[in-house]
Amino acid sequence: MDKNRTGVLILLLILLKVLGPTEASCSCKDQTYCNCQLQGGNQRLTMNLFYNAISDIQPGTFKALSQLTMLVLHSNKLTRLTSNMFTGMGNLVELQLHKNNINEIQAGVFTDLSSVPTPNITVVLPSGLNVTVESEWGETVVVNDTVTINITVDAVALSQLQMLVLHSNKLTRLTSNMFTGMGNLVELQLHKNNINEIQAGTFSSMWQLSLLNLNFNKLTNLRSGMFTGLGNLKILQLAENDIITS
Repeated sequence: MDKNRTGVLILLLILLKVLGPTEASCSCKDQTYCNCQLQGGNQRLTMNLFYNAISDIQPGTFKALSQLTMLVLHSNKLTRLTSNMFTGMGNLVELQLHKNNINEIQAGVFTDLSSVPTPNITVVLPSGLNVTVESEWGETVVVNDTVTINITVDAVALSQLQMLVLHSNKLTRLTSNMFTGMGNLVELQLHKNNINEIQAGTFSSMWQLSLLNLNFNKLTNLRSGMFTGLGNLKILQLAENDIITS
């Protein structure tokens, strides 16, 4: 992002922080376009940053804006989502990132949508007991006779995100740790990418997902475990792929 656009974004964030959620009303013109607004009386705060030339978002950029419920970043020049990009946005319900050039989503991007620390459970076992512990909640560590289960963020559904829009980007692979922390997600739009591989367990934390759009990608087969965890799924869209086996 050039200096002018960087300055506009910083100014916008400062204005929103100073004015607060009940007074925020911002707009930017000239060399770029940006807009933030408070919609209606239901305290739904939206920041619109679409049709800019944003190529990078520095760590902590939105940390002071925990009141935001909708962030619109479509039609920019983002190429990757990093693990600390959205730190502190625990009230975010909708995130629009379509029509960028995103080809990478790092592990932990969406677990950072909450500033709440990851909890853990410690269980003390009887002395000398030989036990193997397996847990779907997260990493399990056995030290002597004490079992500590470090619960992952998605296990307690700390993220409030319900809609994630990522269509019209350049994703090619969906990995098993890409969407960790999305236990409340209802709708995921991934159409018009170049997705040719979905690892087993990619959607395993999305218990509430009801719509998954994978139209217009490069999938050639549907493998076992690809859609594990989608017990609430109502609509699965796979049109215009290259699927020949399932």
